[in-house]
Amino acid sequence: MISAVFQGFRKNHSGSLAKKRLKVVLVTDKADCSPELIDRMKDDMIRVISKYMRIDREGIEVKIVNGRPGMALYAAFPILDIPNKGIC
Repeated sequence: MISAVFQGFRKNHSGSLAKKRLKVVLVTDKADCSPELIDRMKDDMIRVISKYMRIDREGIEVKIVNGRPGMALYAAFPILDIPNKGIC
């Protein structure tokens, strides 16, 4: 029974890590910018958003998509809590 409880903690993270890395490569290819630039932008957004709310850093998605009239940056930050709801 105890081993069943802890099975969720023994996930194989190599597959999800590879998937995240591939997403970064695809995003940077579309945007014609380096993976380091995307990471710096993501870090800056995390720093700003974290001032106002608690977010799930593992679930963050940043992507650049082609559309009309041009490219767009989409960022999804799963919100865990907004501590000062009355002040925002």
